[in-house]
Amino acid sequence: MDNYIYAYPVLKKYKMKALLFVATEFITDLELKRDSLNPLSHKQMWRLAFSERKHEVMCTWNELREMQYEGVFDIQSHGPTHKTPDFIEMADYQTLENDLRIGKELLIKNLGKEPLHLAWPRGVYDSKAVKIAKKLGFKALYTTQRGANTDDLFHIKRLAIKNKGIGWLNKKLIIYSSSLLSKIYYRIRF
Repeated sequence: MDNYIYAYPVLKKYKMKALLFVATEFITDLELKRDSLNPLSHKQMWRLAFSERKHEVMCTWNELREMQYEGVFDIQSHGPTHKTPDFIEMADYQTLENDLRIGKELLIKNLGKEPLHLAWPRGVYDSKAVKIAKKLGFKALYTTQRGANTDDLFHIKRLAIKNKGIGWLNKKLIIYSSSLLSKIYYRIRF
């Protein structure tokens, strides 16, 4: 919901666009009009998200429709749930396929647009999962891995944003914008 309360108005004001990956299990049909968010820790927000009070911290379908209609956010798939996936460990790829299909169908039904991008929940995936996502029509897949991106749309790396200030962010953007710098940094740091 912080995307609706904080990011959406700023992006709209400056005519900027962003991708927003949503886990459909958390989205509600409630008719709410909100303009503020109670300050909660990340841990508190997660607890509420997995409770009957998820509407207090998660976007509604109407809020997502508004942000998409205004052209500010391109709403994409994060699967139906954000619980730690264990399909690899259990070799349960049928459940993965069903989950991804359900999430995709809910986005089509409620937003009228097919999601073509998928951010793997918790960054968990393998080569079989990629094949399933391709089969379901996803054209770009996002990981939680760090580093510079290549032209491989089925392995897009993302930068996790932290509350460390603009200097930290600028440093990371410089490092990860160059494949060579990224490789050197990763070898030294990790």
